Amino acid sequence: MYGASAPLRTSKPGVKATRRSILADLTNRDPMDFYSMTGDVVCHLHTDHNFYLWNGQAVAYIVDDRVFGFNGRQLGWFENGWFYDRNYQPALFSAEATGGPARPVRKVRPVRSNPQRKPPKAVRQPGLNKPARSYEWSPVSSSAYFEQ
Repeated sequence: MYGASAPLRTSKPGVKATRRSILADLTNRDPMDFYSMTGDVVCHLHTDHNFYLWNGQAVAYIVDDRVFGFNGRQLGWFENGWFYDRNYQPALFSAEATGGPARPVRKVRPVRSNPQRKPPKAVRQPGLNKPARSYEWSPVSSSAYFEQ
């Protein structure tokens, strides 16, 4: 479970934070790895709250439970250790993920590259309405998640 003893924070006043729906303070954690529907490692969440591909490229960040690219586009949501795409289909999972579709065996991860310099964050698009959750894997269950 992530940040079980860490205080939860949310950028929206009055929004109730839950341990399973948003990220807790990760400053004292090792990076969390995320895998595709084939079990390949795709990215990791660094302690700076940004997501990096294995080559070190910064590709996304989280605000509340929403995942944004540095171009300001909402890519989906993050809940219970899962990345959900814009159609609310599960795309990537962590070792601590709960719920969702059957997960494959995780493959051995390669050595991480050092994080590269982050691009500036563009103005975020207004939040998407969350569609009904699907339990079928997303067609962007790979680094393509960050290109949608």
